[in-house]
Amino acid sequence: RVRAAAMPYALHDLIEDCCSGRGRVKASKAKRREVYNEVWVAVNRWILDTFSRGKTVHIPSLARIGWEVVDNYDRGAGGSGYRRQPLFMPTDNFLRSNGMPVKKQPKPPFFTTVDEINFIKLAIKFSEDLTKDQVFSGLR
Repeated sequence: RVRAAAMPYALHDLIEDCCSGRGRVKASKAKRREVYNEVWVAVNRWILDTFSRGKTVHIPSLARIGWEVVDNYDRGAGGSGYRRQPLFMPTDNFLRSNGMPVKKQPKPPFFTTVDEINFIKLAIKFSEDLTKDQVFSGLR
């Protein structure tokens, strides 16, 4: 008996699912594909920029993605520093809306400085021609 391999769910599948049906972006289906793709690129650019500055990103409808401070250490004459490790922590809202259990952690992680999502910033700084409304609607 041969088992069929699970099909990977890729970005183009996600964009197609977002374009099918009503969708949140108000445009023709072809234009919606383009907008969703541009939103994805802008969000990835923002996350990469934020990570490169040692910060954590927070997308309230999804998660905190970033760096957890795990240890302080002495760097000698150069002062003190800290070790960090990557962490993905889904928000309670995301877990509830997707039917997953919400478990409270006994000790919440200590994240590096958090950069909250800013739709205007994403539209202006990290995209070619998206509007704030397109970024907002594309992420919902």
